Amino acid sequence: FRFEPYKLHWHPSHKESNVGVYGELFTSREFLEAHQTLQESPPQLECNLPCRVVALMFWSDATQLTTFSNSKLWPLYIYFGND
Repeated sequence: FRFEPYKLHWHPSHKESNVGVYGELFTSREFLEAHQTLQESPPQLECNLPCRVVALMFWSDATQLTTFSNSKLWPLYIYFGND
């Protein structure tokens, strides 16, 4: 589980500059910007805990309940993007 975002760069031999590599949500520009915005926000009174971004991803997919009917269920899945 990642509490701190990070930038991942690759330096290809045929280029002069580094190239950003994005493979996980916690390496994305949006996650880095959200983390920076949160760190720059005014602190809460009497709170010494660190502020962290928790990325929650939601999705759903149809599941057929029985073999011989059209009964379906749409369960909701939740995944931490920090993992």
